[in-house]
Amino acid sequence: MIQVLRSPFLLLAFALVLVSCSTINQKELTSTQSLPKKELIEDLNYLNEAVITTHPIILNPSWSNRLDSLVKNIELTEREEISVFDYDNAIREAVSLIGCVHTAVMKSPYQDLLTEKIHEMGNYYFFPLRLFVDSSDLYIIDLESNNVDSYFQFPFQVDSINGIGSKELIYALSVHIPQDGYQKTFANKILNVHGGYSLKRHFYDMNDILIKGKTADGERIELNVEAVQRFDNRRFMYYQPEGKPILKEKDVSFFDLGPETAYLKLESVIYENYPTIHDTIFEYLASNKKKNLIIDLRGNSGGSQRVSLDFLTHLSSDSLRIEMVKRDEPKSKLFTGKRRRDKPSKEFYNRSETIENGTKYFINPLPPKTNIFQGDLYVLIDGETASGGSQLASFLKNKLNAICIGQETGGGETGNNGHGYDQLELPNSKITINWPRYNVKLDLTIPINHRGVKPNFEIKYDPKSYLLNRDLEMEKVFQLLGEI
Repeated sequence: MIQVLRSPFLLLAFALVLVSCSTINQKELTSTQSLPKKELIEDLNYLNEAVITTHPIILNPSWSNRLDSLVKNIELTEREEISVFDYDNAIREAVSLIGCVHTAVMKSPYQDLLTEKIHEMGNYYFFPLRLFVDSSDLYIIDLESNNVDSYFQFPFQVDSINGIGSKELIYALSVHIPQDGYQKTFANKILNVHGGYSLKRHFYDMNDILIKGKTADGERIELNVEAVQRFDNRRFMYYQPEGKPILKEKDVSFFDLGPETAYLKLESVIYENYPTIHDTIFEYLASNKKKNLIIDLRGNSGGSQRVSLDFLTHLSSDSLRIEMVKRDEPKSKLFTGKRRRDKPSKEFYNRSETIENGTKYFINPLPPKTNIFQGDLYVLIDGETASGGSQLASFLKNKLNAICIGQETGGGETGNNGHGYDQLELPNSKITINWPRYNVKLDLTIPINHRGVKPNFEIKYDPKSYLLNRDLEMEKVFQLLGEI
């Protein structure tokens, strides 16, 4: 049995493709119908009450509640009705303001209505383009269309799409992708991969969009893009070492890069036979006298604490520890089903103690291995490094002095919220939200924060290098190793 932290990317993928069985009669409600604003406010207040009384993020002393101000802003708007689209987006914005990568909308009857509208308009699910999003700007870096002249040069910076400014649009798209904090690196990463789909969900009732922007030379351009049913969504490709891997298993690839260096790609931290896999990797490093290990955690959205801690026993002479806290909760009717109260498995958490307003559980420490790898560690991270992936990255950086390269992780540096989950259903909209039960805290010497793991060397992509598929993180590693 492997103890699992649910992957936020899997949560997101499930939520994006799920067509739920709505409890709202869709014959009585259409995508163009307006809804009472007071129902939205009631749902938001219900969500806020659930956060205050049951969500484990309250245990993070650096967290602050941002939902009150959102509700007040909506209350101050003059209109008394709100569209189905704006209602759904307001709930998603509120969820994103909680700042928890494992707290996400799972089912929305209103999103089902928007999907039904897309069906009615011909099942055109995508705008056939690639987005590049950074901290403040939006670019089109590629477009699959017969309507674009061959001499048209990509990338170009977007000023607006259908009259919506790029910054406003980035924010509206990013609220669909929560993370541990508000750094938006996870959202940017997902939008860079699935931008054509995300844009069509935003402009659900339109089969063409007008993009206004400018080229790198400042030339003003306008581009009309029609939606399509399918398209070849070309993606950024990570570094792939040459030659045959030393070890290749599901989610694990291990390569020899030369006399002193090896490269390990971990696409998750949930894979079978992990003790044997880890033994094989570190025995090879020892027998071949490797001095450097590159650990690529980009795109690693989590898995098992047990797997990552076993991996770390080959790197640390100290036993690394994780704690979990379950809040004492008042009896409440907030959850449609009974709030589960099962305790962590004693196989993994052998000790607990009662603390103020809750119970703390301590993970069984794993003894370090006899032969510890003493070489230099280079860890590649990005916005999609989350949950168990960001926990591993944090231990590597903060306990083992690994050099982290990339972008701030979407998962928390000092812990997160997860381990077990319930579903919170809002009373009016029936929107269902994934709801964690435990606050997970890493045993670190740094203060508790509400951010991701920050890299020692931040890599900022520009649209051109992203389009050309330059792996800037690996270029930086090779530079640090003196190989370029």
